[in-house]
Amino acid sequence: MVKRVLLYSFLLAIILISCRKGIYPTIPEGVRFSMDKSGINRIEFVEAITKYKDPKDSLRLQALYSLIDNMKGHGYRTYLLQDTTGAYIDYNIREYDNYHELKKSKDSIEESRGPLHFIRNYYGPDLYKITSRDMVMQVENSFFAWQHYSWSENYSFDTFCRNILPYRSNSAMFFDTTGMRAARLPVKKKDITSEDVFTVAKKIMDILESQVVFDKRFVEHPTDQLLTNTPKKMRGRTEDAAALFVNTLRSLGIAAAIDFVPYPRETGEYIDYWVVVWNAEGKKRTYHPFSGSLKIHPDPVKVFRRSYETYNTPLPDDSLFRLMKYHHLKTGMHKDVTDEYQTKTTSWKVFPHEITPLNKFKPVILAIRNDNKWLPVDWAYFTKPHLFRKLKPGESYALINAEGKVFLEKSFPEKR
Repeated sequence: MVKRVLLYSFLLAIILISCRKGIYPTIPEGVRFSMDKSGINRIEFVEAITKYKDPKDSLRLQALYSLIDNMKGHGYRTYLLQDTTGAYIDYNIREYDNYHELKKSKDSIEESRGPLHFIRNYYGPDLYKITSRDMVMQVENSFFAWQHYSWSENYSFDTFCRNILPYRSNSAMFFDTTGMRAARLPVKKKDITSEDVFTVAKKIMDILESQVVFDKRFVEHPTDQLLTNTPKKMRGRTEDAAALFVNTLRSLGIAAAIDFVPYPRETGEYIDYWVVVWNAEGKKRTYHPFSGSLKIHPDPVKVFRRSYETYNTPLPDDSLFRLMKYHHLKTGMHKDVTDEYQTKTTSWKVFPHEITPLNKFKPVILAIRNDNKWLPVDWAYFTKPHLFRKLKPGESYALINAEGKVFLEKSFPEKR
């Protein structure tokens, strides 16, 4: 412990001296903030930054800064299953042979103990866990991929930082199958015979679908990952497949991200996670793993992009909001990209006089009636314009507060 403290002091002194000499660039404010939040793990960040103190490594240093700056709010979370009395349920989806048996068992428990729900158990911030080796290896491997393949050398540095460099594709632990040291699909050189990004991406998706099977059991737990101990194929959900897909693309220097559709609710019948790929000219294509066995929703209400960048619009922590399919967007790591997919949308603004009692500081849920039930599709402060998919004539929508009270209910007019 004493040695680490001395090493920390020595490295910090090097940084301060270098800054005074003008050799080492000033550490950006966002990076300093992340380091301040890392506690005793700060020494790992100091070691990583010191690695790139040479001026010829300035671009790598900027990439490292990008990783550190956007590390706030990223990590892994574990959950526990609880009944209405607060008692915990021993629950492991791997104990069931199939989805039908799992649901049958869960329904049986709910009949006797009431509705079951997941509660957040533990959150492990990356700032507390990541090592200097993790960060340096991520930068080095990403730069190699960016500069090694002919299709990636024309990506801008900004695109590189946003869609090739990130180490996270989901909220798994570092050592899990799709965590930081993620398992990637085994792609051989002979599999890549084209220099076209989209052709390579399609080939990789074919490899993915040959090795991963969709398993509805995995939609029943917020953090269960791919089941890798099967003799033939890995099993998982669309989120797991998208994570493997993106990790593999990025390891080959291809800019990619995961898009998420929270509507309809995850039932295992629709593909709710898919992958977006960009070429160096900024053109993009969308790829849908499991499209041969699962439906692609033709008219999504909302689409969110999972990004390494942190967005400052987390969902409220009220219980009703957590019933929404995208309750995990609370961490703020998703960007609303609905307008990229929708050309025919309807914006709607609620005026203050339409809602009583008025409370402009409390957000409300926007819901559309579906199968005689209100389906949550968005949340916002009620003065914000809302983006819909193209509503059908006569379709009802409403604003609902966190307690479940319907403030305002309207039907979309037959004619406008």
